[in-house]
Amino acid sequence: MIFLEKLHALLDTFDSTSCKTVDKANLYGVYNSPPPLAEHIVFSPMPNEIMQHMIEDYKLTFPKELLMLYRTMNGADLFWTVRCVGKRNILIPINHFSIYGVPLTQDRKHIEPFNIRIEDLNRPNKTPDNWLKFGSYYRPNNTTDRLDLFVDTDSNCVFAVEHENANCCITANWNSVDDCLCSVFDILSE
Repeated sequence: MIFLEKLHALLDTFDSTSCKTVDKANLYGVYNSPPPLAEHIVFSPMPNEIMQHMIEDYKLTFPKELLMLYRTMNGADLFWTVRCVGKRNILIPINHFSIYGVPLTQDRKHIEPFNIRIEDLNRPNKTPDNWLKFGSYYRPNNTTDRLDLFVDTDSNCVFAVEHENANCCITANWNSVDDCLCSVFDILSE
């Protein structure tokens, strides 16, 4: 996948400011004090037994590119920044690009990816049943306009849908998961 090549090229630039946490999350561009922890968080590959259970247990067929991605990483939170909120300018960390995965622990003490199963339940009205929500991103320089990423499990086409819109409002589309991830990555890398 071209996206993985782009991501690895970016992450290679963080050699001196990277680390692996006890829960095996890879932090790149580590900050001295949170929030946030790092500029990019990439989760360790999804274990085969978890992937197999996810495939067997889920109502939709997972596209091959998404499964290929999970063999490399169990989701990611990329392009972290901090935004000021409210009159008191409270600092809130926000990641601009999430690829959902499967949390592997139940204790909430670990850094975990957003849960693809739970996130997929949170969808606008009139979203087709054969679409799987696998990620989200914010437009550049905008931390209020979130777009959710859905893959059509029949055609493998990907659609960006406005998160806050009551109905399924498509703002962009791509021919594949890889095309989508590359496009969003390129936009946010600029």
